[in-house]
Amino acid sequence: MTDRSIPRLRALLLPAAAHHAARAVTWCPYCEKIHYHGPVSGHRVAHCTAEGSPYAATGYDLDLQGEASAAVAVVPVAIYANRRRLGDVLERAAPTLRAVFLGRLFGRSKAKPRFEKRIGRARLSVSGGTWALDPDGFPTDGELITQRPWVDRTLRGRGLVDLLVTLYGVPPGIVVMRLLQAVLGERFDPQAWSDIAAAVDAWAERRTTHQEGGR
Repeated sequence: MTDRSIPRLRALLLPAAAHHAARAVTWCPYCEKIHYHGPVSGHRVAHCTAEGSPYAATGYDLDLQGEASAAVAVVPVAIYANRRRLGDVLERAAPTLRAVFLGRLFGRSKAKPRFEKRIGRARLSVSGGTWALDPDGFPTDGELITQRPWVDRTLRGRGLVDLLVTLYGVPPGIVVMRLLQAVLGERFDPQAWSDIAAAVDAWAERRTTHQEGGR
């Protein structure tokens, strides 16, 4: 097993309080839950309870990056993070995903998707392969009164992977692996999962660097 296959997770320190000792807290992108560990950086046995977790075999390295007053501070800034799991959504959608994939593979569906969807207070617009997500598309009446002038906070991107990263806060590598499992109906062993996910994350980082360098 290579070092590349061991994920490195951001962690924050929860100082000791009256009801608990000091702890390190991290967000597990596979379980999509908060995990608690001893208050130092380094390698840990994963506290994953989700079936098939590759981290159960590899563990993960904690990168302690400061303190937090509450565990939720480690949750990614994403619309569904800590509210709904990408893994659960894709498991339920697996039959539909496979049908769509096979339809496109055999040329049964060539129309480009175009739709709008309300996600909580956000508005998602999809046209072809591009999407736009307005986190405040449906503000409350009070916010309409107090927030003037209106600030455009629309997030834009291209492709399903980037959209799911934005919605759920999990890395591109895990998004791709979840999609592969849903479409193929197969589970990958921990080594294959870790290697493929790490390769996808490295590709995504290179792509981001290239895009930012071209601006």
